[in-house]
Amino acid sequence: MRLAHFQRYEDAVYFFREFQKTFPARETFNNLGYCYLQMAIKAMDPAAAYRYWLPSVLDGSSRAESLALRGGAPALSEQARELLQEAATCFKQANEADPHYLPSRVNLAVTDLYLGEIYQARAAVEAARRLAPEDAEVLELRALIIFREDPLVDMWPQTMQILQRLIDTPGAPLSVHYNRAVLLEERGRTGEAQLAWDELAQMADKLPEPFRSKVGRSSGLSATAPDCAAATGEKRPWALPVRVGEDLLENATAQQTLAGWNKIDFTWPQEQLVGHIYRDGAGTALLEIDDFVEMVVIPAPAASTVITLEAAADGRLQQSNIAGGTLYNYQNRWSALVRNGQVVEIWIVKH
Repeated sequence: MRLAHFQRYEDAVYFFREFQKTFPARETFNNLGYCYLQMAIKAMDPAAAYRYWLPSVLDGSSRAESLALRGGAPALSEQARELLQEAATCFKQANEADPHYLPSRVNLAVTDLYLGEIYQARAAVEAARRLAPEDAEVLELRALIIFREDPLVDMWPQTMQILQRLIDTPGAPLSVHYNRAVLLEERGRTGEAQLAWDELAQMADKLPEPFRSKVGRSSGLSATAPDCAAATGEKRPWALPVRVGEDLLENATAQQTLAGWNKIDFTWPQEQLVGHIYRDGAGTALLEIDDFVEMVVIPAPAASTVITLEAAADGRLQQSNIAGGTLYNYQNRWSALVRNGQVVEIWIVKH
């Protein structure tokens, strides 16, 4: 899951494939499907991939300049379609493993929406709504699906009513504001759309790409992200047993540190993926691929709070929800897993 969070989808697929052989559970199928879904998004034309801000659909690539939201989305490439179909299969397997598992229901609805299977998308999102009738992510996705379901029936009033109700709810996801602005623009409500884009521009530092760039082009205000070079400097309130990016073959000190750790080998020659997972028995883990440290996972220091995380990132954290918690991400350098308001783990990657 951690590799997938940091957009290492291709590598994550191999781990999930192996894991499902011994643990064919809902989470494994869902996470494998999630990777295929993200890989499909990479293979799509940006106008198709980012027409709306959909659940779990966040990609920091810089293809935003070719993003076009007006008009119909381009046809899917064969590669994207095959990956989406693979993702749908995985999500259906997760649903069969546990009919009450919400994440795979949401992901299946998104996948069907991309595939143009609008009625299947509606069925999937309604199944999700039965599990979580008040979930903002589900209600937002449902609004987008019913808007596109039948070209002969104008669902504009119902769609906007749902989105406005979500916006009026404290803590509404930023995606709701974004999708409302998109729909207003596509509907030709230019005045309302401009106000919506301008409001989003004032929250630009919390928007991921490519949505931030779209807001910047649509708004009359500046929507640029803070300049990383101008930052006062990242202040990590934790120490690492081994530096991320370290060459373990060349560093005797790192070898000595890891000597007593539990080591799990993985070797997939066909995929040219060879490495080890180290665990110290106290919650710290390390991923090494081809002798280089790619990721370190540490238990959260005792004094860690969301406030201390914000301070460490100079207020530049981006928040995303996952099953069972929330992730706070700093520029794809590190992320913190928070459950029930408590910081649980810190994930640090090579960047």
